[in-house]
Amino acid sequence: MLFHLFLRLWLTATVMKTMGISDRFDVSKSTVKACFQRVIEAVSHLSARVIVWPTGAGAQEVISGFATAAKFPGVIGAIDGTHIPIKAPREYPETNVNQKSFHSMHLQAVCDNKMIFTSVLSAYPDSGYSLCTTRYRQ
Repeated sequence: MLFHLFLRLWLTATVMKTMGISDRFDVSKSTVKACFQRVIEAVSHLSARVIVWPTGAGAQEVISGFATAAKFPGVIGAIDGTHIPIKAPREYPETNVNQKSFHSMHLQAVCDNKMIFTSVLSAYPDSGYSLCTTRYRQ
């Protein structure tokens, strides 16, 4: 599994595509893709335990942290998103076109004041920008 994780991190850290990675590490393209899939499944399995929206005292600590560090009162998270380019699907390709006119998946994440993910969401472009903006009420 460590090799799988290494390949996934290599892809994330470089602009190299699957074929380049398979050539560099002398493995087949199908092996590279299988490694990526295993890492994604492992991260997905862990995410429910690791990526947790703060509540109660934890939420208050995050709000205080943002107020102290950035002079932003009442903030429970910093949100950002990006579009990840994909190949057009065979069926209904128009459903995956974003506002910049290319096919993509939308990835959005929220971090707390310590830069720890508290929410991560991936969706199709038409499902809305800023998909999970939430206002915390005391």
